[in-house]
Amino acid sequence: MSNITNIAQYKEPPSKIAPYRESSCGLKPEPVYSGWTNFVSQKSVRAIAMSRKSGCLWLATWGGVICWKWKDNQPYQRYSSEHGIAGNEVACLCLDESDRPWVGHSEGGLSYFDGQRWQVYSSLQTDSIRALTDAGSHTGIYVADQERVYYIANINQQPIPIPVMPDEDGTVETLALLADKEELLIGNTWGLFRASVDKIPEPIAVENIQSCTALAQDGDGRIWIGTPEGLYSLENDEVKSEAEEISDRVLALASGEKRVWVLTTNGLFQIFDDSCLEVPNPKEGTTIRAIAASTSDTYLWVGTDQLLTGVQMSNCEDGFWDSANLLTSHSDDNLSNLGRCVLCHPNSDRLWVGTTSGLFTYKPSQEWELCVNSEQEDIRALVLNPNDPETPWILSWSRGVSKLQPDGLLEKYDSQPYNVPLLLVIGQDGYPCVLTERALWRLKTDNYEEIYQVTHSYSRVLTQTLDGVWWLGTEQGLYRQWQFVGEPSGPRMAAIYTLTEFQKNLWVATANGLWTLQDNNWVQLNLELPSKGAPTWALAPSLRSEELWLACEEGVFCYNISTKSISKHYTCTNSGLASHRVTALVESTQALWIVTQAGISCVKLD
Repeated sequence: MSNITNIAQYKEPPSKIAPYRESSCGLKPEPVYSGWTNFVSQKSVRAIAMSRKSGCLWLATWGGVICWKWKDNQPYQRYSSEHGIAGNEVACLCLDESDRPWVGHSEGGLSYFDGQRWQVYSSLQTDSIRALTDAGSHTGIYVADQERVYYIANINQQPIPIPVMPDEDGTVETLALLADKEELLIGNTWGLFRASVDKIPEPIAVENIQSCTALAQDGDGRIWIGTPEGLYSLENDEVKSEAEEISDRVLALASGEKRVWVLTTNGLFQIFDDSCLEVPNPKEGTTIRAIAASTSDTYLWVGTDQLLTGVQMSNCEDGFWDSANLLTSHSDDNLSNLGRCVLCHPNSDRLWVGTTSGLFTYKPSQEWELCVNSEQEDIRALVLNPNDPETPWILSWSRGVSKLQPDGLLEKYDSQPYNVPLLLVIGQDGYPCVLTERALWRLKTDNYEEIYQVTHSYSRVLTQTLDGVWWLGTEQGLYRQWQFVGEPSGPRMAAIYTLTEFQKNLWVATANGLWTLQDNNWVQLNLELPSKGAPTWALAPSLRSEELWLACEEGVFCYNISTKSISKHYTCTNSGLASHRVTALVESTQALWIVTQAGISCVKLD
């Protein structure tokens, strides 16, 4: 479940609104990985950390990391995968005793900023990081993955595991971390625990706290504990319930010297001088994702799905909200990071990318542009008729089949095939074909005609080879002309991810490896990868006749058909690749485009 809360409309008199503060624009530093560019939205803020020494504000977003020296009102820096971080999807953030920022990635890995560039921590590169915190009176940080909590003393030291919980399976499933002097507090769905590197975690106040969702410590050393039922405090080993007004799930806590801010599913509150005040709300429809206290005890930084704002509170109920966005959105923020499919114009570097939020077009001389009438459309497939490369065909979840006209308008057809359309391809005769749960349909002059009746569910991918044969990939296996392919030497009983025809041979990416059909004989490719038999999720022919692009959990690589070897291998730790979760690939005349679930990566090719 996402940690979100909705803000209602601000209804205070206009005189109470703070003066407009000029917003700061965003700049991208020079990439660490030459030739790489990431196009990624950084609007959705997941975590905030502020340095009380330098005043530098760090934001963890769905599309990377933002750094803003707000006191100087300098342009903020936008860091993504080409700048060295291990993937764009950043889940958590903290600063160590040296003011060094660390970020954890939900896809796996831990990154830190060395003052000049981002580096990937040598360990935990495949571990999904859930939470981070500074180490209190120790140097370094504490970090939690899906199963364990570790102490990292410095960037050159291997992580030291904290003893596991005394439960049945030994996992921790951390929701919150907080360093308290020499020890560590761990919050999870089973309660609150006190731990260290040399002792098993001990539960705290089991009778009061059955689950812990957030932790913070104020200037007086009092521990504040967020739970699904409300707010508690811990002082001198005594736990007590706080703020009867807060009875909803606590999503986040932020503490100043004398003030505590509480984000719940029902709104934002402040605790001050033993009183609880609800914070006035700025704008209806705004979603708060993260909060952090400022150097001023009365100011709160607020991360939303529209970047960053802030609220100034006095000791009474008056609230002064800054402008809706203290940071100006970058042009890439128009994109959706959840890309599904990609199409390249055959004679230029013009690109179409289908996402969960619409269809976007790109030209090297222009910025990304959302196609008219495609907003909030979940684009499932893009295909192009080679005889008409200016008008792509589109399959979306709510609209069905439509066509993009040269003027940028989507033309929807009143006639649609029966049942829900699942897949869209261009047949060898040049007509678009749509697969539903009932049949395969061909679109001719605004009407659909049934080609084959189909009863296979869980269809994944469809193609027609040059010989006119239809191939259907499903979660259960491969079908030729709707007949199951069950040869002992072929890809039997495995989920099919991708089908493509390359050098007149059919290539099939399955859950148990990569196969090719050559002269009616199935051949399995044994690729030299760290994980043997890793499933291939995406395939794309290279413009070089002997090469094929493939994507799997090991990254993106180029396979040479003649030498049967890998000539290039891109990962999130050796390149600017946005994510291992690649959904589509395409090579243009100058670059390889990689569409992922955490943004679009582009690498220039030699």
